[in-house]
Amino acid sequence: MTEASRHAQAEDGCLSFTFAEVLEEPGHFVVLERWNDERAIERHYRSPAFADYQRSIARLLVRESEYRLHRVQDTSHPVDSVRIVTDQDD
Repeated sequence: MTEASRHAQAEDGCLSFTFAEVLEEPGHFVVLERWNDERAIERHYRSPAFADYQRSIARLLVRESEYRLHRVQDTSHPVDSVRIVTDQDD
């Protein structure tokens, strides 16, 4: 997954690409991707690097992999962002 993420991030048109594990379901991962356009996404999923990733990950899966593409048209901040101080004593 780390290698697949690195390859994707190096591709033309990739703005970000990362895997995240679902906290409530250990072992369930989602991929968060941002691309310049639809063509960049298509190139990624047709690339040799993606085919290699699919071959290598398939033997590790405990259930079928499912791909869903969500298109986000707009991003907003419904509340003011507040800086969270992390150097406090607990």
